[in-house]
Order: sequence, then structure tokens, then C-alpha cells
Amino acid sequence: MKKFTKSVKSNEVKREWIVLDAENQTFGRLITQAATFLRGKHKPYFTPHVDCGDYVIIINASKVKFNGNNKMTNKQYHRHSGYFGSVKSETLEKLLEKSPEKLFKLATRGMLPKTKLGKKMLSKLKVYRDDKLSSSTKEMLGLVASLVLRCDDCIKYHLVQCFEEGISIEEIEEVLSVGLIVGGSITIPHIRKAFEFWENLIQNK
Repeated sequence: MKKFTKSVKSNEVKREWIVLDAENQTFGRLITQAATFLRGKHKPYFTPHVDCGDYVIIINASKVKFNGNNKMTNKQYHRHSGYFGSVKSETLEKLLEKSPEKLFKLATRGMLPKTKLGKKMLSKLKVYRDDKLSSSTKEMLGLVASLVLRCDDCIKYHLVQCFEEGISIEEIEEVLSVGLIVGGSITIPHIRKAFEFWENLIQNK
């Protein structure tokens, strides 16, 4: 009997929403865990050239902890605009205080493929300074819940809110696919209505 490894296709990937609380968690271990979920390496059908990952939400990013005595002051992050003499540096401590969201995305980017695929994986990472989700994330979660409950009026309401938040059609497709996975095939008629309503919102913009 021949044995072979089956590669999954992009339209066969089932995505989930994973929430990680960074409070009192070690930074490096948390980033490794997030990168694993974003790539989908925790799934049995992991395929390197396909985005198999899940959506990852990190909350309390400003409350993460670091190992090492002088890491906060000694480790520096550099950026360059492309012009001579325009190198700017800031310590880990200042970056964590100023923009923990940027810090988490920089670290996670280093653990993903340095390709367009890696950039696509990183787009599924949402980082928040505190334990409060952004309004756009709340609306997308509300859309999933409404789809599972099969409430057309609720679905339309959240679609309007998502449209006003500037959420892209690609993100809406992913959200509706999550609702399909959770709610099952019985939600398909409601998904069709949702797409029709979204198209009307774009045409009447």
C-alpha cells in the first residue's frame, strides 16, 4: 500500500478565532504560539505553501513580561526611511510603552515566511493594548453570531456597521466562512442574502 501526504487547498481550510491574553505571559513564548496559529502548524493538514492559519487576537499587549535583566533598555529597534542619516532607533521599553501593537507585529513577522504568503498570514493578527476589542472586531464577531442564529435583520445590521468601519470584502468573506463552519450548511441561504446585501451597500455608496 502506497503512502502519500495530502496537501490541502486554500478553499478547504477551516479557520477559527483564537484569543490570547498577554498579561503576565513571556513575550517570546507568546509570539511563538501566535505564529504557530497564524501558519496553521498545529493542524494535521498543515501545508507549507497554503495559508492554513487561524485568526489570532492578542489582548493586554502592554502587560506582557520579558525575561532578562537589561533587555528592556539594551534591545533596540531600528527603522530607516531610505534617506542618508535617517536611521531612527528606540528601545524595547519605549516601543512597548508607545505602541505595543507594533512590537508584537514586528516580532511575529520575523517568525513567518518572508513572502507574500507571510504578509497574508500576518494580516490575520489583531493586537490590542488592553483587554478591549476594537469596534470593527466586535462587529465581525456579532456578524458571526447573527449568522449562526440565522437572524437576517441582525446580519444586515452588522453588515452596515462593518461597511461603515471600512472592513474589506475579503474580511467579510472570511467572517461568513467562519459562520458557515460554526452554523453548518443551514446558514447557506442567509450567507447568499448577506452577499447580496453587501453588494447593494457597495453600489449605493
